[in-house]
Amino acid sequence: MPSHVATALFDDPDGSERKPQGFQQQQQLQQQQQAELMQRQQQQQLQQTGDFAVAPSEAELLINSKHDEYNARCKKYRILYYVTRLAAGLGAALLPFFVSANPRVATGLSLLVLIAVVFDQVFNPKDKWALYSKATDLLMKARLRAQGQYEKHGESLKILEQIEDATLANLSSVEELLAKVRGLEHHK
Repeated sequence: MPSHVATALFDDPDGSERKPQGFQQQQQLQQQQQAELMQRQQQQQLQQTGDFAVAPSEAELLINSKHDEYNARCKKYRILYYVTRLAAGLGAALLPFFVSANPRVATGLSLLVLIAVVFDQVFNPKDKWALYSKATDLLMKARLRAQGQYEKHGESLKILEQIEDATLANLSSVEELLAKVRGLEHHK
């Protein structure tokens, strides 16, 4: 190769040395591939640690929305369950003390018990609390399975599920509560 051609390939017009054009393109391509590889490895690492924030799909948005809705309903029916039990139980327990002493208070307590029983019959908070509690548990298990985390936390999740099932199994109806209160009144 003549020296003027070699000089033209490797020297810039200002006299500084440069590499052949094909060599520069090859280096740029290798750098780009390395950058892409590093980016893929970082994404995989982030996905494995759970820190990777990817825009959720339509299905994930629906599932998350329903999980939040069911969780809110679960809380609402749990509160309604305890409020109706508390109102019916306290009203029924206090009623005998006010029947002769203060008929107006006795009437108010009777109405309180009636309202609590009607709320319980119409809204059925015990069964709906159980339903929505189970739904949130199942959705969470499915989410953890999809993320590959269920096996890691499976034993702890089974314990939580058993405790929740036992709690829900021990819930009493308003009728059972009122029968207990009547039983206490008869033992006096």
